[in-house]
Amino acid sequence: QLATTTAGDANERSIARDDHEEAELIAAGKIDDPALCYLHRFCPDTDEWPLKTREQVRAALVESSGPAIAWSGDIDALVDQSPDGLEVLRGSTSYTFRGNWKVHAENGLDGYHVSTVHANYIGMVTRRATDGTVDPVKSIADDRIMEQASGAYDLGSGHILAWSAVAQPENRPLAPQRARLTDAFGPAKTAWMIDRIRNMLLFPNVFLMDQTSTQIRVFRPIAPDLTQVRIYCLAPRGETPAARQLRVRQFEDFFNATGMATPDDLTEFEASQTGFAAAPSTGPQEYARGAGRAHPGGDALAAGLGIDPVQSSPSFQDETHLPAIFREWLRLLTAGTVN
Repeated sequence: QLATTTAGDANERSIARDDHEEAELIAAGKIDDPALCYLHRFCPDTDEWPLKTREQVRAALVESSGPAIAWSGDIDALVDQSPDGLEVLRGSTSYTFRGNWKVHAENGLDGYHVSTVHANYIGMVTRRATDGTVDPVKSIADDRIMEQASGAYDLGSGHILAWSAVAQPENRPLAPQRARLTDAFGPAKTAWMIDRIRNMLLFPNVFLMDQTSTQIRVFRPIAPDLTQVRIYCLAPRGETPAARQLRVRQFEDFFNATGMATPDDLTEFEASQTGFAAAPSTGPQEYARGAGRAHPGGDALAAGLGIDPVQSSPSFQDETHLPAIFREWLRLLTAGTVN
């Protein structure tokens, strides 16, 4: 749900003020709203309030969030999975780690760490699939994950999309809907929904993830070396009980502080932060992996998703898309202070 409203004068009640207060209660864990996850943005004044057309809303979003928001291909590939849209499942998980928020932003877009940081999880998934017993989770993260086609797109304004093909798409909860989705949206878009996993960073601190399961992840700095993370399981409305059960089991298996992969990342974050504090900076970290492969603009797969990236990388194990996070962070941090 997208709500656009004027904020109102000081001490005047408004939809914006009510939404903000509710968002604070949700963030504090005091109430639960399965329909909404709030991401606030402010737009410049306009003579066109209220916003009545799709074009007016999109123009306002571009003003507040940067030009990359003008496309919505990956968001559409989520929302269109059900004719009734998406819902946030009841409940959420919140945890903190002793590290800077930017390492979390980078991690969610970095395919290179998967085979090492999550090696134990991948090995376990592979054994579950091959030991002859019933596997109720059917995780897609087995030992073939690093052999798949993949890529990453710098979408501008710090927004990034990383993706990888799936070796066993039949294990995804959406797989039984392939025929319906192909009839409705064509094979190219359906392939993005079922045959590829995707992590999209909405800069600075929101992830939309459609991978080992589906989720919204919001992270915020508490201190330079302390970050809070809150995750919500996301699902198509009206999916079958069997698909919903599989989605939740896959979500539990990988994610949360109690999952079998998220703790790997948290350990990595905290170890990195310890290293950052151990000695004075020796200069910028290098992001050279894949520098010779990245190219400006999009590619055929981006066109199939309906996006127009600033830069494309042909592997999500490359690093050339990651500096977009820090360029936008530096631009906003220094806005008005440098020429």
